[in-house]
Order: sequence, then C-alpha cells, then structure tokens
Amino acid sequence: MIVSLGSFLLRAQTLPTPGELQQHLESEISISDSLAELFVRFHSNGSIIIRGNCTDASFIQDAVPLGPNANFSGIEEALAAWSKLVPRLIVHRSSDSIWRVSDSSASPELLKTRINNLRARVIDADDAIGAVLGTKEVNSFFRDNAISQASTTGLLAPYDPSSLPHSAWHLHDVTVEDAFDAAIKKYPGVWVYTECIVDHRKLVNVRTRSF
Repeated sequence: MIVSLGSFLLRAQTLPTPGELQQHLESEISISDSLAELFVRFHSNGSIIIRGNCTDASFIQDAVPLGPNANFSGIEEALAAWSKLVPRLIVHRSSDSIWRVSDSSASPELLKTRINNLRARVIDADDAIGAVLGTKEVNSFFRDNAISQASTTGLLAPYDPSSLPHSAWHLHDVTVEDAFDAAIKKYPGVWVYTECIVDHRKLVNVRTRSF
C-alpha cells in the first residue's frame, strides 16, 4: 500500500535511508508538477495553489499515489479529471481566460498582499516572480507572519543572466496574485504556489513553467 510521505516517516521505526526515501518519492506523483505539465502541454495560461506536507529538509511534498489515467483532449478535460481524483481541488476559468486550480485546504494569504510600486528589469517569468517576492511588502508579510520560503532543487543556470535581454516591468497598486498573473501574461505559462505548515510555521514556494 502506498502512503503519503508524512505517514511514511511517522510509521518508520527509524529514519529511512536516502535510498528508501527516494524510492518512496518516486512511487508517487506530485499534484502541482503534474498540473503544471498539463498547462504547458496545452499552452494554457494558469495558476495552481496547492497545500502539501513539510519535510524535515524544508521541502514541500504534495504527492498522490496515481494521477488520472487518460489521454486528454484539452486542458478543461484534464483539470476536471484531476478535481475528480482530488476533490479538494476547485477549478474555474477567470474572466481574463486564466484557468485556476485552487486547493480548498490552502490558506494563501500572501496572494492578497498589496504591492504599492514594482519596477524591475526581468528576463523571464521566474525572474518576474522573484522580483515580486523581493518587494518590501512581501518581505514584511513574511517577517510579520513567520513565513519562510521552502527549499528548492534548482540547478545551476547554463547561461549568464546578465547576457540575456532584459525587459522593463512596472506594476502599481496590485495584489501579489495580480502580479503573478501579470508575469505569466508577459511570459505565457503557469504560476504555481505551494504551501505547508509544520509546528505553527508556514513554508511557501512559488515557481513558474513557461511554454
């Protein structure tokens, strides 16, 4: 029987070896990663909000044993299948044609935080998201609410960012969610927000996938 990572760790008599943990993780499917791949596959702008489980290494894990097994004809059909498999996922399409997937168990207060003025020069959606997360308003929100950014498994960039063309980006009086939307409108794709809570401490991670 496949169990969640949290249950896997709790049921273990001793801490699992790295090999045992890796084998367990490979037997499950990340909800947020799978959904993001669908948005890229169907070239659909979107947003994903998922609540997962915190790990000891400050990562966020949001896996299920199996995803929907179907050859989807479009993003709407694919998202409907996922919401049926994971009932806490709520799917709708906003008036600006962005598909939204929201986890009803999540509490993403960060997205409501208002940013007064953001001026940056960015090279892609990840750079734009980084500019949002680097604003004084977001930093104050993190500090005041004891929120930390989760660990990531990023690889070294195979290029020198300073050598790439930068584009001016200016936003005024917007929420963080509005800013994330603006990022994927400028660089089409999907933004992904994941969170977890452990010992009254919240970890969040925001990333993008472009097409």
